[in-house]
Amino acid sequence: MPATPELHFLPAWPIALGHFEWFALLLLFAAVMGEVASRVLRLPKMAGYLAAGLALGPYGFAAFDAEGLAQMRIFVDIALGLLLFELGHRLDLGWLRRNPWLLVGSVLEAGMAFGAVFGALAWLGVETRYAVTAAAIGMATSPAVAVRVTAELRAQGQVTERMLTLTALNNVYAVVTMTAFLGWQHFERHGEVAALLYPLYLVCASFLLAVVGAVAVRYLLDVAGRSEEVGFLMLAGAIILLITFALAINVSMPLCLLAFGTLAKHLDPRLRAIPRPFGAAGAVFIVVLFGISGVNLDFQALPTAGLLACGYIGARQLGKWAGVLATALPSGIGLRKAALLGAALCPMSGLAMALMLEEATIAPELGSEVGAILAVAVAVLELAGPVVAHFALIAAREANPSPRS
Repeated sequence: MPATPELHFLPAWPIALGHFEWFALLLLFAAVMGEVASRVLRLPKMAGYLAAGLALGPYGFAAFDAEGLAQMRIFVDIALGLLLFELGHRLDLGWLRRNPWLLVGSVLEAGMAFGAVFGALAWLGVETRYAVTAAAIGMATSPAVAVRVTAELRAQGQVTERMLTLTALNNVYAVVTMTAFLGWQHFERHGEVAALLYPLYLVCASFLLAVVGAVAVRYLLDVAGRSEEVGFLMLAGAIILLITFALAINVSMPLCLLAFGTLAKHLDPRLRAIPRPFGAAGAVFIVVLFGISGVNLDFQALPTAGLLACGYIGARQLGKWAGVLATALPSGIGLRKAALLGAALCPMSGLAMALMLEEATIAPELGSEVGAILAVAVAVLELAGPVVAHFALIAAREANPSPRS
């Protein structure tokens, strides 16, 4: 405080920073750390963003409390929505029709990851219903990492396209499986009608909302024109509206945005030329997504759940490798590239925790049991996953990074 009344205009010391000041510092610090990771360490920028968030999180400066993180939620949702749309837009349904073994491999990859995780956790003594929950969540690969590592490396090729396709599909499988499990929880608590209606509502309403969004965007583009700027604004506005409506009517935001991205491309061939919203404006949301993910990394349960989490991670990865390798040759890819594809599918993200928290609202007792294992697994795979996927695509010789300045 000022020592005399004449200096009353001076600010109090130390200066107290609010949530948005820390948020701005997170953006700046993450941008610097991202460049250090990319240029100096030859790692994906995402690793730097996560490290910046970790430094400002509870294991560092503890800059964000629960209220601050809640205020940042809308930015995280928008970033995830953009990435899910991008992933859905990259999904080629025609490729799946022409190469049905790719779809078989997708089912096997997710199914064997589910089976391996369930078996490992059951063997380690985890109760059946908790093991089912953790296994269902473990099917999903991080859509954010898959899209961003592809964009950073400008990767193109069989491994890249299969990684994106399998990621989109295994996220759908994870959401549908969790929805079915939630329906069973409804059955135990509220009877058969709720058990049937809840999954039907969640899946059908998510797809219906996506259809409405895709049709509306197609109509509005016919009215407003199809310039690059108009396309960007239309898609950005539609994505934000879909996120808002999905949260408001309690449907699956990931399922809705994946379906919207796919429909936007397949409903009208002209929509394929619309620029995807990942310019400088989109980059801000991406930094926020990974920065806040770093803040949320939770190692608190490491001493008690570390062994279970290691079993979870190992079983999940073995399952993904087994599923991909089993159908590699029939689907038209060599075993070496299939092994790299399996490695590229390892990233796991906070979307898994979102699914777990959604279930905890229906079956609160599951949250603490499954949460400790998932918290450690997500923390490890959020840090290691982008690096593994990054080098998997480089090893597959599909990376085309831009020249460094």
